[in-house]
Amino acid sequence: MPSLAEAHRPDMDTFEASALHVDAMPCCDSDDEFPSASEPVVDIVLPAPGSTESATQVSVSGVSPECEGNAARATAESLHVSLARASLALSKGDAEQAILALRPHMTLSSMSGGAWTVAGWAWWSIARRRGPDALEVADLVVAAFERAIDMEPERARLLERAVAKLHLFRATLVEDDQRCDALDSALAALGRAMRVREKVDDGLRITLAGTLYERAMLVPEGRKALLTQAAEVMDVLVVPAHCAEQWTWLHAHVLIALAGVSDLHAATRWETMACNILWNYFPSLDAGRHEEWLCRIIETERAFAARLQGAARITHLTGVKRRLHAAVECSTTIHPLLAWINLVHDWSKSLTGTSARSKLAEVDTLFQCIRQLSPHEQGAIAFAQAYYLRLRAQQELPARHLSMLKEAEGLLDVAVSPAAGPDMIALERAEISLARGHLLDGREARDAFERAAAFADGVMDTNPGNAVMAATCALRAHLALAATANDAPRMRRLNELSAHLRGLKGDAGDTLQYAAQVALLDNAPQRAAELCHAAWCAGTNAKELLPCWKQALLLWEHELKNTGGDPSWERQHRYMRLASSN
Repeated sequence: MPSLAEAHRPDMDTFEASALHVDAMPCCDSDDEFPSASEPVVDIVLPAPGSTESATQVSVSGVSPECEGNAARATAESLHVSLARASLALSKGDAEQAILALRPHMTLSSMSGGAWTVAGWAWWSIARRRGPDALEVADLVVAAFERAIDMEPERARLLERAVAKLHLFRATLVEDDQRCDALDSALAALGRAMRVREKVDDGLRITLAGTLYERAMLVPEGRKALLTQAAEVMDVLVVPAHCAEQWTWLHAHVLIALAGVSDLHAATRWETMACNILWNYFPSLDAGRHEEWLCRIIETERAFAARLQGAARITHLTGVKRRLHAAVECSTTIHPLLAWINLVHDWSKSLTGTSARSKLAEVDTLFQCIRQLSPHEQGAIAFAQAYYLRLRAQQELPARHLSMLKEAEGLLDVAVSPAAGPDMIALERAEISLARGHLLDGREARDAFERAAAFADGVMDTNPGNAVMAATCALRAHLALAATANDAPRMRRLNELSAHLRGLKGDAGDTLQYAAQVALLDNAPQRAAELCHAAWCAGTNAKELLPCWKQALLLWEHELKNTGGDPSWERQHRYMRLASSN
């Protein structure tokens, strides 16, 4: 997760279920001993000469310039004098001087658990500046606290929680496998912290749930088990009032992510719970947070509606419109508008002909409201209109479809704004080119697909913030290109993109559907059929899967014609017939 303070910023594909940024280390612990940037107070236990210990609060702020590594000097002073000097330096915000005072003792047996604790807080103050050596210094903090616990086990109650949060801090400084390792270490430390406490507070449980969520979303392996554990932790929480919003946001995201890796029945239950949680808290929000939550509610309702069919789906979407349309009309940014366009687009796909076009045309009035409320956001509004025209064009005849796509691309020329940066515009150009390619023939179609792939590949390389949408668009573009001319390099690229997308989103229905198409092109019909079945179980519309599924079974049957059949083929054939009959 790029930043613990980073809020979810909807981008062009946030209106599909995806891994979202959530504060995985909530700052509402009821007795949080760990210093934060906003509350620079730490508890330092200082051993008095002779016997008993007393807790002293030391304010840490305004730290001095970084010390030189070889500045420590030998001293004959006793440890308690050095410790007193270190504590005084730390109280004045000079963490480097605190380290210098203790450094002569760090290789001696006289170094106590209390001294290692003070050294750890001092290094933490330095690491928090996030300089070039932040990771190395964070490792020193962990080592200092762990030594303090080893020497004086009674410190575990205070320091295991701090060790966990140090590993969470380390996770913000590294990527990929190293981030997984840091989060695993944090989970282990949190487990130890919960074991050594007589009473586990809800703040610690929230930190545990957030860490489980973050770890689960990094890689698909083990995701469902981690998310289930996070949901179980949150089910028993008594939420402090001062962090109810943060808890609600995290809880909803855990349930939404769990729905993405569950079967159809369980997914519906998780999404229903997530919707209820978001709806129930929405009236309590500050005005400045409404639009962010509005986007999340719309996305969740869309995911829920996608699992319904026929009249049930229309009834559900009608209810969502009744509850949210007024809030969308009052939006001052484009993100709720983009989310609503997608919801209306989903609705239109349940209709045909004039009814479908009329449903999409309802968005026109929203643009009028947005223009009046946000006269200085014309670039963002132009982007939203381009996005809307591309979706609406799908309901038009081919000639009208092409003209609307051309109009949409023209709007992108004036769409630059803080809310619609170059990466979002590039991805929308990719989507428009992809849509145009499917309406053209021959060289023109191939040129359009290549342009779409180039735009999407470029965003993948430069902006990880839109990784899911960029990977999805790139995969679709390369699939379209492979349908015109496939070769070994193209096949390698398709397999790379498919694996990358599954790593980002897990086994969601659309990722499994794309993986099935890739497997079919890769002459692996059995794998393609099994992936189609998995996509259907994950909620993908059977009509979208049947062409690939039928072709995979046909090729697989051809491979088996001299072997006397295969029970696996018979089973997949029954699944396909069942899906086609629903």
